[in-house]
This record gives sequence, C-alpha cells and structure tokens, in this order.
Amino acid sequence: MDADGVPMVGQSIDLCKIEPLQHKRTLAYINHFIIQMTSMINKVGCQAEEKLMKVDERILQLQTTLQLLEAKIDSVPEVAGISAGSEAKASVPVPDAGGTTNEEVQNSNPNTEPEPEPEPEPAYTPVSEDPRYAKYFKMVNMGVPPAALHAKMKLEGLDPLYLDNPSQPAPPMTAISGDETEDTDSSSSSS
Repeated sequence: MDADGVPMVGQSIDLCKIEPLQHKRTLAYINHFIIQMTSMINKVGCQAEEKLMKVDERILQLQTTLQLLEAKIDSVPEVAGISAGSEAKASVPVPDAGGTTNEEVQNSNPNTEPEPEPEPEPAYTPVSEDPRYAKYFKMVNMGVPPAALHAKMKLEGLDPLYLDNPSQPAPPMTAISGDETEDTDSSSSSS
C-alpha cells in the first residue's frame, strides 16, 4: 500500500489467476449501447426532418401569399403610376433643332405600311377576356403560381380548369351571383 492507503497494483498480482471478463456479457452491453444510440440518432433525425418539412411548407405558403400580395399591389393604379412615372418621362416626344418632334417625323414618313385588317371576332368570348377570369390570367402573366390561383378560384366559386386553356369559350354568366344576393339581403334587412 502507498501512503494514501490505496493498494498498489503491480508485479505482485498474477494475471493468470484473475478471472477473465465474460465475453458474452461484454458483447451484450456493447450491442445494447449501439442499438440505443442508433435508435436515438434515428429519432433525432426524424424529428429534424419533420421540422424542416414544416418550415419548407410554411416558406412555400409565405411565397404564395407574397406573390398574391404583389399581384394585388400591381393592380392598384395609384401604385402602378408611381413606378410607371419614370418610364413615361422617357417616352415624352422631344423636339429636335428644326422644331419637329420625333412623332411628327414618324407620322410624315410616306413609306408607312398599311395597317393589317383586324381579324373577325369569334362568336364566343374566350375565357381570357371574361371579366371573372381576366384577373387570374393577369396574375399568371405576372408569375403567380397556378396552384395558388386554382385554390383562390375555387374559393370564389370559379372553375380552375379554365385557367389551363385561355382560348376556350367562357362559361355563361349566372343571373345572380352569391355576392349580389348577400348585398340585397343586407340592404333589405337594414331598411
């Protein structure tokens, strides 16, 4: 023993007389540890993947909402006039040294080509020109995802399949839509 009272392990111990560790028990402990750690890592991985999927889904919802809001902002004439104001200044006719403007020079050109005759109008109104669907086609042209528009069209009671083919005939207008009946009900109840 040393000064602290701890027995010294050294040359006096015969290692051949000490019982060996039980290999089966050691192997069982190691296997149990590996299985527990693997299951814990898999569980953490699944939870992280679920959270990432939720975040990705939320980001897609926010992008769709943002695109719809941008489309609404672009449809407001006062806001659209602000950004178009700088472009309008560039297209103002400027008189040259002779006092004629660029437009007058273009109009006085004798070699102007005759305008082509307009095509005869179809017997039906295409969906893209129907006032109920026109705003959705405008949003598609602005880059709004069609999936978001399909959902919005269903909410407003419109058929989203018309969005896929803009040249097909528009569906017939109903005599009274749901919004008009609500307006008439509220006005009759208030009087």
